[in-house]
Amino acid sequence: MRHGRELEPTGPNVSIIIPAYNVAGFIEETLNSVLAQSYEDYEIILINDGSPDSDELETVLEPFSSKLIYVKQKNGGAASARNAGIRIARGEWLAFLDGDDIWLPEYLAKQLAVLSHKKGDLVYADAFLCGEVRDSSCTFMQASPSNGNVTVKALISGTCNIITSGTVVRREAVVVAGMFDESLPRIGMEDFDLWVRLVRAGINITYHRDVLLKYRVRSNSLSGTNIQRAQRSVTALEIIKQKYDVSAAESTALAGQLRWAQANVAVEKCKLNLARNDFRAARANILEACALDPRLKLKLLSLLLGVSPRLVVRLFKTIRPNDFSFIVSGEHVAL
Repeated sequence: MRHGRELEPTGPNVSIIIPAYNVAGFIEETLNSVLAQSYEDYEIILINDGSPDSDELETVLEPFSSKLIYVKQKNGGAASARNAGIRIARGEWLAFLDGDDIWLPEYLAKQLAVLSHKKGDLVYADAFLCGEVRDSSCTFMQASPSNGNVTVKALISGTCNIITSGTVVRREAVVVAGMFDESLPRIGMEDFDLWVRLVRAGINITYHRDVLLKYRVRSNSLSGTNIQRAQRSVTALEIIKQKYDVSAAESTALAGQLRWAQANVAVEKCKLNLARNDFRAARANILEACALDPRLKLKLLSLLLGVSPRLVVRLFKTIRPNDFSFIVSGEHVAL
């Protein structure tokens, strides 16, 4: 199924691709943020990826029907939905936007200006974090920094972190790289995998620190809980290790990041067990984390848990009250 506005004989400069799955409650705000852009040479392609809220979604989309291309497909995951949009996109540039995120009015204008100035093939910006977040003043790059050149090693080590809804990329580069890999498990790593392939292909990826969008964190989306997010990082790194022939430097970075990611899973489990007053499990978690990542902070926490776990909980509540309440309200994961 495909309908929408009548296509012009010549394509727009930018094709905006929006996958939609369980976003009926957010999509109106997302689309209004696109229509409020100061830059207007674009098309909107919205892919309904077999969403269970399709009836509600299509009711919300009705007032926008003349302003977008709407495609409805069987559920195939984010990679499949984005690829469906790429295949019909006519723009030189692709702008990816998740169906619950929000662009600020100068988003496209500033992104294209940076691409032109730096002669880049892909650019990404910073974002405010919104929704179910512990600290609404924190930006994406504060939580997931970008420093130095974007290389495979930088992506693997977490020195550079690309936010998909903040990305504008040359369509030809994505097509030549093979687009999103639909064979990957649906854990939200299809974008990371594409960035790795694009860097390996030698395209020019750049970024800037202007905050140009709002990135929504939802516990019932792929953002998930802290433990789920941490575990996905482990899985993604293991897949990259198996999938690509990495250099010696990249292999070293991957091994180090994998240990850190595994330690982070243990730390997040420790936090949840502390919130549950399961001190034996919490100390076992932190000992596991120390074995993987022997930072002094973790070692001290391990010692303190062995002496006075209730003091650790009191300190946790006092020093990180938002973090503690977020875990209690949002973490519903079987360990």
